[in-house]
Amino acid sequence: MKTTLSAIPHISIIVVIFAFVVLHVLGMISLYENISWYDALLHGLGGAWIAHTTWLLSRQPGTIKFRGALFILGMVALVGVSWEFLEFIYDKIAMSRSWELPLLQQSLSDTLSDLLMDILGGIAITTILASVSRNKGGMS
Repeated sequence: MKTTLSAIPHISIIVVIFAFVVLHVLGMISLYENISWYDALLHGLGGAWIAHTTWLLSRQPGTIKFRGALFILGMVALVGVSWEFLEFIYDKIAMSRSWELPLLQQSLSDTLSDLLMDILGGIAITTILASVSRNKGGMS
């Protein structure tokens, strides 16, 4: 089977999804409890991954101009807020059924720091992509 260059970004997305699932499972086992900054790290990486994936899947990846950067960061924020809603729903279901599982949303402060880390990760990757791809055409 011949691998085309256009298939490589999609393969890398699948590999990163697998890595995040493994990192999240490791976190659920013990790392979230034992390493205070582990959750912030994963949210920062998640924001970076969403920014990069949005850039890869855009119709014309290349130089990121202002509107393109706003679009990428908007997608990062949308995914981050959606993730926090999923955690909220999970916690409500877990509490209503008396499941003895740890809550995913510890506090409002935790939720806001998660969203901040998502956005900071997205800003970091968007800035890197913009500087690396400055001389190519692309998102405006």
